[in-house]
Amino acid sequence: MTATWDLYAKDLLRERPQDFVELILPGARYIARRESQFQMREIRLDRLIEVEYCGQRILINLEIQVAKDPRMGMRLLRYSLAALEEYDLPVLSCVIYLQHVAELSEPPLCWEIFEGRCVLWFDFVCIRLAEMTTAELRQMNLLGLLPLFILSKDGKNFKVLDEIVTRLREGNEKELLALTRLFAELVFVSDIERTQVVRRFAMLQNIEDTPTYKRLVQQGRIEGQVEGARQILVHLVQARFPSLRTLAEKQFATITDLQVLHQAASQIGSARTARDTRQYLQSLQSPSA
Repeated sequence: MTATWDLYAKDLLRERPQDFVELILPGARYIARRESQFQMREIRLDRLIEVEYCGQRILINLEIQVAKDPRMGMRLLRYSLAALEEYDLPVLSCVIYLQHVAELSEPPLCWEIFEGRCVLWFDFVCIRLAEMTTAELRQMNLLGLLPLFILSKDGKNFKVLDEIVTRLREGNEKELLALTRLFAELVFVSDIERTQVVRRFAMLQNIEDTPTYKRLVQQGRIEGQVEGARQILVHLVQARFPSLRTLAEKQFATITDLQVLHQAASQIGSARTARDTRQYLQSLQSPSA
């Protein structure tokens, strides 16, 4: 499910990058999306945006989260340093939490050694959608953020959903309507709620025929299958060789090829010893490695 949230948010960013830039750094102007060429396996930086701010070109490194990451500060620091080395531009890192997450790693990241001496200080932007109100989002007047209103503190209700649909329909924003429906299917999960979602969007013509809807539904199915296969494999390792669970989670997290995951199930299922399984897990490489 995490992959699905990430997929939809990434596509919304692709549709309206300037609106996200304005959310993160008001007054900045979007220039282009930068493609990463990082070769390190642990670096997966796919939301690097070049902007102009106060006459200066800088990069925004954006991470989308739905779950807690205790090492978020360190993760953003690694990404920022990698981006700086590749493009030789200042980097502003930002994490946007789409759902409520307790006990977040708050900025800045600071390393203190003795007598309060700070040997490293790294600041980043942290945006918690679940703690923002619809009034706050509405005040920004950013059309591209409308699909996210239902993720806000007081946004999970059909009055807000109807407002979003009305405004996007008036602007003939079919791609944003498609994304709104996809987010709504993640937010409203009871049978009664889902019936209400279907009923509201049934009145709109051709939403399911938009390229965005078709592509994301198909890709979401594939990523859902991949995530499900990863979970099954971790449970399999846990059942047979509990001491290898952490290694299994780390190795499988970077693999997106279903065939490779299916082969892994066969290998682990037939492995005789924990040593054999460890060697196999260590031999796994992500496609980009």
